[in-house]
Amino acid sequence: MKSAKEPNSDPAKTDPLSFGSLLRAWRSMRNFSQLDLSLEADISTRHLSFLESGRSSPGPGIIEKLARALGLDARETNTLFLTAGLPAQSARDLDLNSEENRPVADALNLILEKHRPYPAMVMDEERNLLKANAPANRILEQFTIRGRPNLLRLVFDPEGLRSAILNWEEVASFLLHQLQQDWLRYGRNSEDIINELKSLGPLPSVDFTRPTSPVLESRLKVGDQELAFVTMITTFGSPLTSAVQELLIETFFPANAETEAFCLAMDPSDF
Repeated sequence: MKSAKEPNSDPAKTDPLSFGSLLRAWRSMRNFSQLDLSLEADISTRHLSFLESGRSSPGPGIIEKLARALGLDARETNTLFLTAGLPAQSARDLDLNSEENRPVADALNLILEKHRPYPAMVMDEERNLLKANAPANRILEQFTIRGRPNLLRLVFDPEGLRSAILNWEEVASFLLHQLQQDWLRYGRNSEDIINELKSLGPLPSVDFTRPTSPVLESRLKVGDQELAFVTMITTFGSPLTSAVQELLIETFFPANAETEAFCLAMDPSDF
């Protein structure tokens, strides 16, 4: 549907790198009139016109509304935030104890609880550990954790999981490849975290041009037992915000009978 006449939003008068220009470009690509988008995002056409012309500055809530209406992913939404002079949205900044994010926290807690007796954890896009179920915590308690718990640091730290992962090179290569893909997807620079991992010890050689295996089996020595897990990472399919979209839920499944028995013995209640 096309409106008969759209209010002033002259491209010649707008910085091509501005929020307004980018918003108008996305609206054009989606074949929306200003009226179409204003109805979809539940804002007035006048307000949308002012945003596109630069006469109004958007707040985070308006940007999220527009991004959802336009069907933008996390990286595209964060570009809107940056062009508006606002910080990119990140899962690490989410307050999962807030009333606003209560539905998200409830869903995460349910996933973690229902995955018992197998380990499961929730991370932000930098692999900082935000939540974990009891089996995951019991395994992590066996290893040294320095600073804020972070899966990447744990795997690459010789005092963490590095010496306990029997197929460390395979696991480390998989994680580096995954990290690179995520950073490309969300538009963030991975240089700082890569340099930090290098400071912990030599990194494996990774060919980023080759696709990784769809399934990774991690073999881990805990005490006198050798465990094998297949892992799966999931995300929210219909996120409330771009930050929620960056939450990573990693679930571990036993790859053999010995690991299954270990998990049942470690967390036997209700099973």
